Amino acid sequence: MTPEQFERILARRVISPTGCWLWPGADDGRGYGQVNLGRRSAAGNKLPEKVHRAVWEHVNGPIPPDRELHHDCRVTLCFRPDEEHVALELTPAAHAALHAAERTHCRNGHERTPENVRIDPRTGQRYCRPCHREDERRRRRRRYPARNECK
Repeated sequence: MTPEQFERILARRVISPTGCWLWPGADDGRGYGQVNLGRRSAAGNKLPEKVHRAVWEHVNGPIPPDRELHHDCRVTLCFRPDEEHVALELTPAAHAALHAAERTHCRNGHERTPENVRIDPRTGQRYCRPCHREDERRRRRRRYPARNECK
């Protein structure tokens, strides 16, 4: 974002009684302000950007890839970039990955050892082998009830 674009955005802001900087222009359909800053796709289409992200990056620098912006005010049209007004938090996926490594037992109490844990190569998600084995047994019993009866 150029300094001129930043000044144009600031000139359009509406300051609410709570101190939020509200975007009076277009939104993305989910309530977040949108602005065109001249970026285009390979096909030549305009690529709109979220106002709160563009202003934050202009004022504070790039947003780390494992973080998200969260407004304490919970107003989606707000784009005020103050440190005390916006929090940088881990994305849900990064937060889950951070805490998954800390867990020593599954929710059913099985110890998480290399022998007991299977890691899905596509998603990287960790599965408890004993729990998965029992889930599969239950699924087979429901799906094929005749096979479970003794003759």
